[in-house]
Amino acid sequence: MKPRKLIFTPDFNQSIRVEADTHHHTTSDAGGIIIRSILDKTKLLDFLLTGLSDPRDPNRIKHPLAELLLQCILMLAQGWGMMSSTQVSSDPVLTASSRTRRGAGVIGPKSTCASQSTMSRLLSLLSTAKNLAHLNSAVLKLGIEHILSRNGGKRQASCVIDVDSMPVDAHGNQLGSQYNGHYHRRVFLPFFATCGETGDVLGAKLRAGTQNDTRGFKDFVHRIAHAVRTQVADRVIFRLDAGFNGEQVYVPLEEDRMYYLMRLSRNKRLLKMAQVHLQDRTESTVRYVELRYQAEGWSHARRVILVIRPRPDELFDGVYFLITNLEEAQYSGEELANLYSRRGKAEQHQGEMKAAIPQCSLSSSPRPKSHYRQVLIQRQEGEQVQEEP
Repeated sequence: MKPRKLIFTPDFNQSIRVEADTHHHTTSDAGGIIIRSILDKTKLLDFLLTGLSDPRDPNRIKHPLAELLLQCILMLAQGWGMMSSTQVSSDPVLTASSRTRRGAGVIGPKSTCASQSTMSRLLSLLSTAKNLAHLNSAVLKLGIEHILSRNGGKRQASCVIDVDSMPVDAHGNQLGSQYNGHYHRRVFLPFFATCGETGDVLGAKLRAGTQNDTRGFKDFVHRIAHAVRTQVADRVIFRLDAGFNGEQVYVPLEEDRMYYLMRLSRNKRLLKMAQVHLQDRTESTVRYVELRYQAEGWSHARRVILVIRPRPDELFDGVYFLITNLEEAQYSGEELANLYSRRGKAEQHQGEMKAAIPQCSLSSSPRPKSHYRQVLIQRQEGEQVQEEP
């Protein structure tokens, strides 16, 4: 038999040896060691622990908060739900990678992951107002650090932040979920804020399933906007869809000296203003027309860009409106239309998040863990059938 080849020993516990051995297959979660090493190098766990409150008596617990957080992060990153502790309680890699203790004793029959009931209590612990605020700070901190690292640690002239609400399906009558007539199902409707250039998540806020896009917007974006402007860019531009139309959104951003660019819903007044510019649509290029528009109830008129595409089949076919508080000297109508068109990338990132939330699909394996589990179930069922007379 060929001698085993040592690949590396992780810094967090040098009693663990990662070896090349083709004769054994003990875990499908080997990536947990790499993820744990990254968590240690980035000091993410240290940052989380500085602001999280744990009211439990340390003399009466088996798993300290640091180990519960590690287990939670590793399980989600490896494709397991947080309530799957029973299935992986004795997995050697997950057990070793989620321990803050050192030595070979982290693996063995007496060293197991926290139980499902303990992980349920962790969720309750993390759901307090103080702990939720700190977790949001950690998300924002990670996003900003990644944006800066991609830019060589330097500030940039501007940063685009995409904000949207996203339906997340609820299973049963979960607390806070409601039936949404637009999506025709029971959902939560959380806010998400992402960096337009990189897709980094900057914040999220869980909301009931029937809240409209503008409710709670001011409180959600205020902290994110000021952190990005302080640390990342001098100009912060919020890019939003037509669901955010209204002074509930415009005014808070204007008062904070933030910029916005969003699609403006069409109405009779806007179409009447546009009609004079549509008399001759023989041009083969897109046109951008500057307008000033004040809706009923607005405190003042705002800049609106009428975008006219060369589609003469119908009068208002290919016509849409953008509203912004960016000055024409900063961005022309064409530049703003091009900037808004790149919102499609943000929607792609949000689609990836939507897929990851219920399925926990981020995994170090080339296929989702559900594939392996389904194969195992089918194999077990097949064996049972063969054993029957």
